[in-house]
Amino acid sequence: MVLRKELSTSPRVRVGKGADHLLRVVRLTNKEPQNAQNPYGNDNRCRAFNRCCTSAAAAASTAGHFTRSFLGASVKTGESVYDVRGPGGYRGAAVQIVKVNASGTAGTDTATSYDASGMIVSKDQFTPSKPDANGIVTITGTGHFVSGTGIYKHIKGKYKFTGTDNAKTGVIMVKVTGTETL
Repeated sequence: MVLRKELSTSPRVRVGKGADHLLRVVRLTNKEPQNAQNPYGNDNRCRAFNRCCTSAAAAASTAGHFTRSFLGASVKTGESVYDVRGPGGYRGAAVQIVKVNASGTAGTDTATSYDASGMIVSKDQFTPSKPDANGIVTITGTGHFVSGTGIYKHIKGKYKFTGTDNAKTGVIMVKVTGTETL
């Protein structure tokens, strides 16, 4: 059987998780030859579609707004671990090294986040509240990206966060929103 790739006629084609996602909207039909060196056969429409979508995916994935939720706990003094979740089924993990000033009114941390696409190192400054009657401390702060690996190799951006640290249960919940450029 001789195969050729043809454009999908679906009106729901959209930029998603990069060029690999976009190329899945191309479906196979039986017309012209293709091989490893020329996976699109002799169909210029498909080559143009590939170039267009690869460029669009690269542009779409380079800058944007993000939201992440961190759910974690302190594993020892000054160190916490987190399950990280975000829109679209995003999953990751993070390790945070925390330093709080002597009076307990401010702190800094370095966080290393991991997911299937790479690793990100970030630095934060935060202000904890005094514990309420239930032992819950409210945390607010800001941070920026320092470095990364994988698709995050050139990451830049800033973010804000708010959350709680429950002294009775040990559970830390933080919501982070900001902008990133990859």
